[in-house]
Amino acid sequence: MNLGYWMIFLLIPLVGAILAMIAIAPEDIPQPKIQPEIATEKSNEIESEPLTSSKVPAPGFENVPEMIVLEKSISIEEEPSKTEPEAMVKERELSAADKVEVNIPTGSSIPGCEETMKCFIPSSVTVAVGGTVTWFNGDTAAHTVTSGTTTDGPDGIFDSNLFLVDASFSHTFEKEGAYDYFCVVHPWMTGTVKVS
Repeated sequence: MNLGYWMIFLLIPLVGAILAMIAIAPEDIPQPKIQPEIATEKSNEIESEPLTSSKVPAPGFENVPEMIVLEKSISIEEEPSKTEPEAMVKERELSAADKVEVNIPTGSSIPGCEETMKCFIPSSVTVAVGGTVTWFNGDTAAHTVTSGTTTDGPDGIFDSNLFLVDASFSHTFEKEGAYDYFCVVHPWMTGTVKVS
């Protein structure tokens, strides 16, 4: 007998064993059931809760072991976001702006604009503490923006001095309050800045 026959007799049981292993369906293979747990601390008691997996097996592979991806559950006790809620920001923006513009329209140098409160547009503005008001001279004459009243005169808080056509003057308000102002050259031109 030759060596080739002996090899065939030895390989037949080996091939049979391999074919038998392939023929076993995956669902027939016992799978260990492992459910990891994570300890969470709630009111000084330690409870365990199962972890969830974010991976869903493809159809036909339900019983094939898969990698478990842990998802972090968000606790109410976590530190809140340091950013201001959007609704509060919008409310603050509506109640007081950080930058406000006031226009001095054409014709303000002629008496009469005070009757319609159109010498400074708008004649009354509100700005946040630390906010800035900018006056733009759109008239054909030079003007001033001087804090105070026409009856009591300038109070020294702010004064633009005389500024020409197409020029502007800005002032930043650091304290709360109501600030009256007027034009020294055209005293009928008055306005108010409310800082809050």
